[in-house]
Amino acid sequence: MDWSNLFTLDSAAYNLAQNIFLRALGIIYLVAIFSLLVEVTALYGKNGVAPIEGFLKSRPVFSIFRVCSHDYFIWGLCFLGLPLSILLILGIYSSLCLFLLLLIYLSFVVVGQNFLAFQWDALLVEVSFIAFFFSLSVPASPFLLIALWLLLFRFIFSSGIVKLISGDISWRNLTALKYHYETQPLPNRIAWYMHQLPPLFHQITAGLMFGIELIIPFLILGPHDLKLVAFVAIVVFQVSLIFSGNFSFLNYLTIVLCLPLLSNADYTCFNPYFIIIPSNHSLWMRYALDGVGIFFIVINILQFLRLFQNSRLIGSFLHWLSPTHITRPYGLFAVMTKKRVELIIQGSNDGKNWLAYEFRFKAQNLYHPPSQIAPFHPRLDWQMWFAALQAQYQVEPWLRRLLRALLLGTKSVLRVIKKNPFIENPPRYVRVDVYEYHFCDLKTHQQTGQWWERKLIAIGEPLELVVD
Repeated sequence: MDWSNLFTLDSAAYNLAQNIFLRALGIIYLVAIFSLLVEVTALYGKNGVAPIEGFLKSRPVFSIFRVCSHDYFIWGLCFLGLPLSILLILGIYSSLCLFLLLLIYLSFVVVGQNFLAFQWDALLVEVSFIAFFFSLSVPASPFLLIALWLLLFRFIFSSGIVKLISGDISWRNLTALKYHYETQPLPNRIAWYMHQLPPLFHQITAGLMFGIELIIPFLILGPHDLKLVAFVAIVVFQVSLIFSGNFSFLNYLTIVLCLPLLSNADYTCFNPYFIIIPSNHSLWMRYALDGVGIFFIVINILQFLRLFQNSRLIGSFLHWLSPTHITRPYGLFAVMTKKRVELIIQGSNDGKNWLAYEFRFKAQNLYHPPSQIAPFHPRLDWQMWFAALQAQYQVEPWLRRLLRALLLGTKSVLRVIKKNPFIENPPRYVRVDVYEYHFCDLKTHQQTGQWWERKLIAIGEPLELVVD
């Protein structure tokens, strides 16, 4: 970044970008909260797999749910986020809506346990902290605008550098994408076709990916023309990820974070639709917002430095900030998963004949094509993928509660299951079988209609309901 021009940056040249960015962030919140709403009682209700009430008893965390953790309150608070998101999209009371959305989403994140520990949840919270202050003044503080640029720079660059410093040889020899399309948490149909392409294609695209994640971010720190190049490269890259996988709202949020790179001149087609009214703030208010912007700039720089040096002072400061969720490190797929393992939950009444529960989106039915579901985020399906990576998946508390809910026939949990083979009464036993899944090759698919093939790794121990 040209730091000599830091104090002369004309943030008024980004007024349209500010307006469009905040409205687009409302779309992300609409999708994120709707996705959560679909599963919220199954996950966090009294009889859910990760009940908020029990979590709060053992954790001294700040959350609105300290006031009330009843199922109706959890669902209602989540539902409240939908009209607030729409108001933000419409540009009505943007700052107030963004503050309330951040408060709601942060309250879920701090009690969300495994199901809200994804990098896009953390990124949405961090972006929202900056965006709230960014929304308080028109034009925005130049320091807050720079903080958004630095956050985008750090997020993209971190995604590339962690792959190299992790020591995973498949990234270093550019073979990782040979596994990626098949082993990603929730593949889509395009990923199936991408997997069929020759190894040379995967190596070339892996090289391009490193170019975008390690070189292009530095253009964000340059003059406007270079920012424009960075915008195009990152957006095209994110669109390619949208088409070849299901990564919730992450890629869409990254595109939204690119929007402040463009100046008013780049948004001329939007001029007739937006009326920009400058704020009439006091000098002290402007100084305060500048101070907040400088703070966000500093923590982004510290997070960047932490990638390369294990400074005890920096680590202690960032650890001290961690309970606020105001900043966190990033870096996706640092180590490539090379084998796809799936947990298949089955039930039985006699211990001999077993019928499988079928989830809505995760790999299970061999004849069911991988679906395009992003930006919707089915958190239970995602977490089943993570559980399968654990050698001792049985120790996962939420998985034990899921199995118990199936034995009890808990309605809130069964509503997020695609196929319940025990409609009238719950089974007497459940078990978790472990399979290794692979994409079929093109010839097998054409002959049989299968998308997947699998082999049994282990048969689970039958579990019977024990009443506490």
